[in-house]
Amino acid sequence: MSIKFGTSGWRGIIADDFTYKNVRNVVAAIGQMLRENESTPKVVIGYDPRFLSPELSREATRVLAAMGVSSILTPRSTPTPVLSWFCRENKLSGIINFTASHNPSEYNGIKFSGSDGGPAVPEVTSKIEKLIQTVRCPEPMDFEKAKSTGLIEVFDPREGYLNAVKKILLTSKMKPFKIAIDHLFGASIGYPEEILRELGFEIATIHSHRDTLFGGMRPEPEGHSIKELQDLVLKGSYTLGIACDGDADRFGIIDPDGSFITPNQLIALLTRHLSRSRGWSYPVVRTNATTHLIDRLAKIENLEVIETAVGFKYIGEIMNNQDITIGGEESGGLSIHGWIPEKDGILAVLLATEMVSMTGQSPKELLNKVFSEVGTVVSTRIDLRMAQEAKEKLVRFWLEFGDSQVADFQVVSKDSLDGPRVMLEGNRWLLIRPSGTEPVVRCYLEAESEESLAKIAKALKDSIPS
Repeated sequence: MSIKFGTSGWRGIIADDFTYKNVRNVVAAIGQMLRENESTPKVVIGYDPRFLSPELSREATRVLAAMGVSSILTPRSTPTPVLSWFCRENKLSGIINFTASHNPSEYNGIKFSGSDGGPAVPEVTSKIEKLIQTVRCPEPMDFEKAKSTGLIEVFDPREGYLNAVKKILLTSKMKPFKIAIDHLFGASIGYPEEILRELGFEIATIHSHRDTLFGGMRPEPEGHSIKELQDLVLKGSYTLGIACDGDADRFGIIDPDGSFITPNQLIALLTRHLSRSRGWSYPVVRTNATTHLIDRLAKIENLEVIETAVGFKYIGEIMNNQDITIGGEESGGLSIHGWIPEKDGILAVLLATEMVSMTGQSPKELLNKVFSEVGTVVSTRIDLRMAQEAKEKLVRFWLEFGDSQVADFQVVSKDSLDGPRVMLEGNRWLLIRPSGTEPVVRCYLEAESEESLAKIAKALKDSIPS
């Protein structure tokens, strides 16, 4: 079978395409690439709480050991950002991470990151895909033998990561309050609460044990998956609700009134908070699918905005080459100045807590204040499931779109940085982006009101091939 890496690695259905055999072949390809790049490569191998993740991670160390590649294996499920921090801190060759992030429980995956700790760029994943076809996987070495020869180490980077995060937060300015945490049965268990308890916060946690079925839900901090967190915040009169996805690289925030604060909204609010609380004047980086509310706030704070294609790897590339205030994407990923070039959901929820604590205002209150200054911005994403032929027709329709209007709104410009995007009058826009790994087209819309958004959404749906 042909194994393809998407924006966040290779993902497959367990026991269908995500099998021991295919995992060994992928790991062997990564091992070969590492050996070609340096004489004594060493990686960290970690995993989220999914079915077979601990066992497959152990198998990966054995394959690499047989190839002469050293590895450090985490002894329990470990968040993606923790692996990223550990890799950079110890100048390792890369990361092999067994995770399917926010995908349903029947999925697992392998994500490879380079020595910078950030997601591998397309040139690297393309090379891995080619090597999978040619590299022969060796007989895996006995685990205990590999340990005794130093090819395998076991180490938990949790404490070091937590100490590093504490140095980022303005802990001396944070006033404790009641906070509810939903771990969604994921890898974030034992992370944000550790820091918040030290600071005196009153904490309630839910879904804080391993469940490989994730309670029958997607481990994604939005929608139905966080309904219990919303109910808990309301019933318990909590000042904030926070959540991370399965591998803790994405975040979700609940206002004290129970409403969901979108990643778009939080990234915008943190743009202002970080600039003002720390005096940072570095650029802000966002993907082309992320809200332009960020641009409006960045203008007030006198910050440059840099736009990238979708995928945090592109934000990470910029972080490796220059200072930024914040980098974020609408799907719930962010990082900040001086931190890792990878999404960090744990840091995100802690920064949200810091912001609420220091301002004494809820996220919604802060958002309403922003809207009073720069105007209301409403964003949404519509996922359309369709066959490949229909996907291609829809994308082609918008790439070739030549009308002067969409719904009632004048077309201002068009571009195709990452799928066709049509910019409309009044700072409204529409982006069509086909998934490279699923039968889905993701459509991003933004306007100044729900009414305008609905008109653009209707024009989009009218363009869907019959």
